[in-house]
Amino acid sequence: MRGKYIAQSFATREKFCTLWSFGREQDQLGGYLQNGFYNGFGRYVCQLNRVTLKFCKYTPSSKGVRDFIETGLIDYCRENPGVAVYLSPRRRRSPILVCEYLNGSYHWQSVFGMSHQKLKLWLDLYTTRSGEPIKFFKKPVKCSWPSVQGVWNPFLNKPTDINVTELPSEERGRYIERKISATEQLLRMQGEGKLNSILFSDESTNEDKV
Repeated sequence: MRGKYIAQSFATREKFCTLWSFGREQDQLGGYLQNGFYNGFGRYVCQLNRVTLKFCKYTPSSKGVRDFIETGLIDYCRENPGVAVYLSPRRRRSPILVCEYLNGSYHWQSVFGMSHQKLKLWLDLYTTRSGEPIKFFKKPVKCSWPSVQGVWNPFLNKPTDINVTELPSEERGRYIERKISATEQLLRMQGEGKLNSILFSDESTNEDKV
């Protein structure tokens, strides 16, 4: 299985890679997880722009692609209306799948002898990708503005008695509401005996005014 990736900064040369690595360690691309800059500020934008299926109408190696076109292509187009799908028949050639993304990169993969179920799984994977190449992480954690307080974790600023609490704990598992409703507040005041004192005090003040 061989894939090809062309980055925007490497427009003049082509980098060949497999799906799991980019060859030797000194040739691998390093970085962090990235996505489209406009994603997250509004609606979700699928980064996959165009899909091209190149296949042969007669050879057995393209049977999975032909079955997918007959059974699953219409459903895929309905689920992803923003992705343009092109079919390119060619005689006596190996079938390939070419995916082009909004950031200008593209990835192609050989689907020689692949079934239509497996082709659908690969197509779903490429549909949900951001278009960035597969990289190795330089650091496990990335922060644009490093803090002297350290990395945040779920136990930060938590009481230390959690370390010795026997779990499951009913007290630790109790749901704490941020804001209570007016009805709940009146019920709590009635249970504490504060509601009657407030009502009687209001009646006495009204009688004094009369």
